Amino acid sequence: MKRRSLLSKASKHCCIALTAMMMCSCSSKSDYRTIHNDTFWNTTDGSPINSQGGGIFKFLDPQTNSERYFWYGVHYAEADLYRDEPTKRHPKCSFKGVTLYVSDNLTDWESSDYALSFNDVKKWGFDADGWLGRMGVTYIEESQTYALFIQHGSLVMVCTSKSPRGPFAYHRHIDMTAYCGTSNTGDQTVFVDPDTNIGYLIYSKARGRNHGFVSRIGMTSPDSVGLVDCHRVFVGEGREGNCMFKYKGAYYMCASDLWGWDCSHAYYLKADNIYGPYEPVNNMQKFVNVERDFAHQTQTGFFYTLRNGQDETVIYCGDRWADFANNGAGYNQWVPLSFDVESNPIFNSLSSWELDHKSGKWRVGKDNNYVLNGNFDADRRIIPEPVKPRQAFLTGWDTEFICGNVVAHEDTLSPQLNCHNNVNEQRRGANALFKMSLNISDKYSSFKRRVSQRVVSTPTIPVEKGRYTFKAKMCGEGDTLNVKMFVSTSVDLPDSHHVASLDVDNGVIHRTSGSTMPYDIAETNVDVTETWQEFSLDFSCDEAPLRIGFEVTGGKGAWVHVDNVSLTKAE
Repeated sequence: MKRRSLLSKASKHCCIALTAMMMCSCSSKSDYRTIHNDTFWNTTDGSPINSQGGGIFKFLDPQTNSERYFWYGVHYAEADLYRDEPTKRHPKCSFKGVTLYVSDNLTDWESSDYALSFNDVKKWGFDADGWLGRMGVTYIEESQTYALFIQHGSLVMVCTSKSPRGPFAYHRHIDMTAYCGTSNTGDQTVFVDPDTNIGYLIYSKARGRNHGFVSRIGMTSPDSVGLVDCHRVFVGEGREGNCMFKYKGAYYMCASDLWGWDCSHAYYLKADNIYGPYEPVNNMQKFVNVERDFAHQTQTGFFYTLRNGQDETVIYCGDRWADFANNGAGYNQWVPLSFDVESNPIFNSLSSWELDHKSGKWRVGKDNNYVLNGNFDADRRIIPEPVKPRQAFLTGWDTEFICGNVVAHEDTLSPQLNCHNNVNEQRRGANALFKMSLNISDKYSSFKRRVSQRVVSTPTIPVEKGRYTFKAKMCGEGDTLNVKMFVSTSVDLPDSHHVASLDVDNGVIHRTSGSTMPYDIAETNVDVTETWQEFSLDFSCDEAPLRIGFEVTGGKGAWVHVDNVSLTKAE
């Protein structure tokens, strides 16, 4: 059996795409390994990686007597079911255990025994069938103890061990009422300050998640591990997915939208002291570039910062709660951050990237998909969405209504811009693994519509000169149906003759003059059928920006569904 692991050895390059925090390297000693998102990850022996709502910490491994990366998370039974049958959504999450994976390079992970199992919790006389999640581990120097903090029902459970590998034994439960006003936290993670090795619990109230807190983990008595203090550092919009990282001496308090299992934006506040004040005060800011695909269709999970001299590389480790919300393939989506001149974080949405853990340098993967939200799953509901958050555009895409009905919230003639692929056989046929597709149709009128995406080159994600392949899976039927895939350097949309919606944010919606766009790079007509098929368009380009998309003309009731859109560099 061929070994499948999270990462594979990458070839060496002399010239490396640069970020604001990394300089060019031509070292022959580089050890780049690829991180593939949008897929399920395996350990080095081919076993599934099941790790959600946890964190990575660096500890001395008693088996090797060397410092290694320890990744703790939670294994839920439904994760196995979803991985085996990714066309189904599951209504609950059943705790099986706190998993542990160990690595020397952050990319190739070895399996270890459960740090905490379902049977452990049961044998201690506690309910293991309820909620257990959002956990992390820190080392407490005073007692030479490793402490695991995990939400358990309506309280926070603390377990301890003399080894980072466990097994962890029950220590106590903490009623959080004295700290935040509710018996449990809303969401939580454990953050370890890399300069002091002191651990902190980062959390919100269970009810009232617009309150964010930081508490130091330590000894509350000679024989009791707990929370030494409590500092409220944020009061504002409701947030969850609370976590933290440190970069260039500053602390970044981070969180997501209060959207449950669904993917969302990522937010941050910044402070020079872990207890604040965090700025801008009570006004969390979005990471740059998270809006076009909702942080690569994730919720904030945790961060890990690699340090090499004065260079620091922050890895965003997002949770994709796919087995509960059907947000796409894979549970863990990791991307590198970069920073602007004011040290504000920039989100680099990548499906494939390469990391050299020794230097901390990274570069875009050879097989990276430059399309954002190419599976159309970033949007949580059918668009137009009339309730909060109101939305009448597809995230990451521009829609032009050349003729036919336009989209509007309260218009019964409004077309839907996306649709559920909720027929299992149909979704298997698409090999999409996702719940949503682009929908280009009009039940009440003949129509002509263009849906496209502007692909840009940035200092961190360059779209270089070369040959590319534009792919998509499509199906459809209807009278006078004509479907075209195109690539163009005409990246600006035509002037608007009629703005169809006031919700113009990421997706600009127009009624245009109907003139044909000059598809000056490549175009092709494709013959779609009711059965999903893959279509591709190969082309060469000098550089970005460019625009890729679909132009569809059809009669009343005609329809086309599109999924799995990709733009990759040719071999």
